Amino acid sequence: LSQTLSQAAQIQTLNSNGQPAANGKVVLIGVGASNPRTEFEAFKQQSQASGLLKSGTLIINTCIGGQGVQKMNQPSANYWQQADNTLQQAGLSTQQVQAAWVETEHTGNADTVFPRAPQQLMQDMRTLLVTMKQKFPNLKIVYLSGRAFSGYAQAAANEVGKGLLYPRGYYNGWAMKWMVEKQINNESGYTLSEIPFITMST
Repeated sequence: LSQTLSQAAQIQTLNSNGQPAANGKVVLIGVGASNPRTEFEAFKQQSQASGLLKSGTLIINTCIGGQGVQKMNQPSANYWQQADNTLQQAGLSTQQVQAAWVETEHTGNADTVFPRAPQQLMQDMRTLLVTMKQKFPNLKIVYLSGRAFSGYAQAAANEVGKGLLYPRGYYNGWAMKWMVEKQINNESGYTLSEIPFITMST
């Protein structure tokens, strides 16, 4: 908690060039596919209606349906081009993004073997965080959420896409847990110089 509060204390209103400005903005973005888009939109609406948002804080939903983590892992990916467009349409820049909420999965990976599957997902998510740090140089905090439970879907029945097979939703939580532990232990690849500060949201 103390680390989260310390990172949050560094957040301040920024102008479009990423410089501190009293009339600047603090931008929180949502990153994920279709379910996360719906969830984040509900969060956005409730937050705006609450009257608790600080002046200058904006919540921007950059989630895009059908986009698994494997389609977000390069700064040049179409996902980020569309995210840039969304920010620009709101009169904002990538320099003003300081917090993000992420819920994602590798939608092309059908591996359900533990611990290999969550370890692979952890590497995919780390690559995503490296990309996000490049895209948003002032990004301070990333809140990670386990993706929604998709039921006991089986590959043989062709019930869902690969990344939604049971129990990958459960593995999603393991991947995030291990990432947070690696950052706490200051392990190579997970330091604050390499990826943003990460914490698990509930």
